[in-house]
Amino acid sequence: MIKSLYDSIFSFCEDLIAEPKVIEFREIQKVMSDKANELGISVSQSQYKNLLRSVSNKFQELEFINYQLNKVLVYPCTLKIKNLIVENSNFNAA
Repeated sequence: MIKSLYDSIFSFCEDLIAEPKVIEFREIQKVMSDKANELGISVSQSQYKNLLRSVSNKFQELEFINYQLNKVLVYPCTLKIKNLIVENSNFNAA
């Protein structure tokens, strides 16, 4: 069952690499939590804490940025800067 849990997490990360965008790491934690609930297993605090290390070790193409207090952003190296700028611009069309 634990393998199925991590397979779901890794599949989510593969999808993120295939369709690059910036997310908060808590989205990956939510995948873990949702799949654990679906499988009827409990996830320990140490498993949540080790999740970041597990994902970063398995997916060298993902970058992790600490920001604010205990928050982490995740994005694939393939994310184009111009796409990021367009997606996050707050300019109104004149």
